[in-house]
Amino acid sequence: MVYDASRQRIVLFGGRTATGMMADTWVHDGVSWQQLHPSGSPPARQYHAMAYDTDKMSIVLFGGVGSTGAHLDDTWELDSATSSWSLVTPATNPGIRRDHSMVYDEAHHRVVLFGGGRPGSFPAGEDDLGDTWAYTWEGDQGVWTELVPVMDPPAPNAPLANLGTKMAYDGFNAQVLLLDAGELWAFEDTSWTSVYSGTEGAESRSQFGLAVDSSRHVLVVHGGAMSNTEWFDNTWEFDLVGNQGWLDGWQEIALPPAEAPPGRERLGMAYHQAAGIVVAFGGSTNEALGDTWAYDADVTSPWRELTSAPSARKGAVGVYDSHRGVLVVWGGIPDQEDEATDGLTWEFDGTSWTSNDSQPTPIAKVGHAMVYDEANEVVVLYGGTSSTSISELSDDAAWDGLWEYDGTGWTERDSATSPDSRAAHSMSYDASAQSIVVFGGIFKEDPDSFPIIYRDTWVYHGDHWNEQSPDPHPSRRLMQQMVYSPVRGTTVLFGGIHPWSGRFAETWEYDLESDHWTQIHTPSSPQARLGFGMTFDAARYRLLLYGGFDGDSALTDTWEFDGRSWRQRSPITSPSGPLSFMAFDQRRRRVVAFGGVLFGAASDETWEYTFGDRSVEHCGGGDDDDRDGLKDCQDPDCALVACDALACDADEACETPWVLCGSPQDQVDCTAPRCGGYPCNKPDEPDDQRVIGGICIAGECVCPWGSLASEIDCINGQDDDCNGLADCQDRKACENQPRCEDPGSLPDDARCCEYPETSCSDGFDNDGDGLVDCTDTEDCPSGEANCEVEESTCDDGFDNDGNGNTDCWDSSCFTDPVCPSAIQF
Repeated sequence: MVYDASRQRIVLFGGRTATGMMADTWVHDGVSWQQLHPSGSPPARQYHAMAYDTDKMSIVLFGGVGSTGAHLDDTWELDSATSSWSLVTPATNPGIRRDHSMVYDEAHHRVVLFGGGRPGSFPAGEDDLGDTWAYTWEGDQGVWTELVPVMDPPAPNAPLANLGTKMAYDGFNAQVLLLDAGELWAFEDTSWTSVYSGTEGAESRSQFGLAVDSSRHVLVVHGGAMSNTEWFDNTWEFDLVGNQGWLDGWQEIALPPAEAPPGRERLGMAYHQAAGIVVAFGGSTNEALGDTWAYDADVTSPWRELTSAPSARKGAVGVYDSHRGVLVVWGGIPDQEDEATDGLTWEFDGTSWTSNDSQPTPIAKVGHAMVYDEANEVVVLYGGTSSTSISELSDDAAWDGLWEYDGTGWTERDSATSPDSRAAHSMSYDASAQSIVVFGGIFKEDPDSFPIIYRDTWVYHGDHWNEQSPDPHPSRRLMQQMVYSPVRGTTVLFGGIHPWSGRFAETWEYDLESDHWTQIHTPSSPQARLGFGMTFDAARYRLLLYGGFDGDSALTDTWEFDGRSWRQRSPITSPSGPLSFMAFDQRRRRVVAFGGVLFGAASDETWEYTFGDRSVEHCGGGDDDDRDGLKDCQDPDCALVACDALACDADEACETPWVLCGSPQDQVDCTAPRCGGYPCNKPDEPDDQRVIGGICIAGECVCPWGSLASEIDCINGQDDDCNGLADCQDRKACENQPRCEDPGSLPDDARCCEYPETSCSDGFDNDGDGLVDCTDTEDCPSGEANCEVEESTCDDGFDNDGNGNTDCWDSSCFTDPVCPSAIQF
């Protein structure tokens, strides 16, 4: 384990766990661990050594023991800038060995290696080594050079041949330090010098942790073994300046009881210069350890254990705080009901997790909903229950109200009028109205009462609630998801479940301005589900949906919704189980997810979803720009647009050179109509930028036919305002357009916005206004065709009222005796 000064992080590679040897690379920023996935990697190993080369800004790794038990003599380097491993093949090297020590000698610009062990004469034997080597670069080639010849018996001016010694670099005195069996040595140029060989310092030990605190100029020693069954748990410091007044330079640090890492050997230890702490990780006793500790001598209790991430949980909720640039996570439950959650509010900045233990906090464990209120710059939490299960609400479950989190702490808010208590509801923030929309959920007053399943719509305006009265609206349900789409200016709802009617695969859209719900019928759709994750991916201008449960099994599929149709994606890698939540990180332009269920147990995994540096297919050049497996015009991203005179079809690829949308060049790219159209700035700031390809760029979007301020022609088959919605699909812009008198003469993809619904029972949106059959109440009023006010019969297999829901799936039948009454989810 070494400190990478250029990236201000500690780097760890490999080692051994209970399941075997590892070949993974991890970094620690002083707060938490994050795994790297570098290109190339050394094979799995243990007992190897690493050093950070401050001149080349790379980490050098040598030797160790591989997964087959063989001793190794390979040299690897990790480039800090690219986080990529590469194998180096010098003409000579120190030879196979394990438990050697390495450090970078800044004064002489070299890596210094000492000692270790290799297989001896007997099968179980081990020959201790006392040789010293230097690793340098000559031109573009790494070179190993032996500095001090091996002597038998060992020379008096060198450390004894041994394995398990530790080295660190003393920048104050510009020397390499080595501690072995209680004796401290310094190495400078080509000579070893004994610094301390008394008996008053740290007890003789092996496989200990060693680091130099360069801010205080002290050598820190912790742990180590005195035998195969006894391990040290004490901490010593050695004065490198000479003015501390300590006995022979050593001082044992007095520690409060049980406030230090338990005894261990083979721990990794390094000084994190930016954080000003010594970090210790892992080690072993009779088993491998995985805890992380920080040592800071300037505080009363110098050792503290670092909790690197939220504990494993399911049912947590997280939202992105765009003002502070962090993901905020709260709530959830562990696997076992008798286990306690940590009760902390967690934040993720894209690199590490931090926790906030301020009080008071909401009481909800599960079923709560959260959004980020951009106008007031607070996280808003509403509802939830202290029960540990939505399907089996406890007799004494407490139901939570409205809370706000400002990054410092939680504050409970009261309102004269508010929705009834509930859990498993859905909530979204409507950025255009600067208000919060709430729909559905469940409430159970006591164990003998019948649960209430809601279908009401409420809006929170930042200081008061209003109940809405939309008609039509989604049926009663819970555990659905709602997300605001800034492209369409509406809230999109998908899925959910009703205890009697089953699971839903419906897609609905809510326009707060008109207080109107519209069911969207799409050519394809994710299957019915609950407990899934959904968010708006602003880098791709689409809703992203992942996983959930279909009632029988966990789902791990990925879908995107562009406002008109669902499309399934097949990422190269994906989580192995449903997630607790998903949120879009605006600064890093990617979706972040945490927790959920992994192989039936609560998960503590953090995942990110991205298609790489480019958010959409650029439709030229032969590259799969968005990494979705489809190139150029094979990608549906290109099928809806034209490049100047060229149109994408099945047989012809766009050949127009790609030019960034919004650039001053005359050429335009195939993705121009998908430039977006919603402002980057807050409502009270000048609207002089547009989101283009996931980046804010000054100026209007460039369309192949020229960008217009609004959809001024709703029958020309074109997206005039460049927002991705053509003609009457752009419902807000075209709702007041003149009626078309002759729809048969229009282009194939054009719709008349006000032409009557020609059939009220064919399952199609004939006039393109977003309303199908009897849901188009203006053209298909009650009594027209089969449009009845309610489902008149709940077991005849027909949709009597023409609202798309049949029999017990229709809210009119929820209380009918023929419909099931058991809660099963």
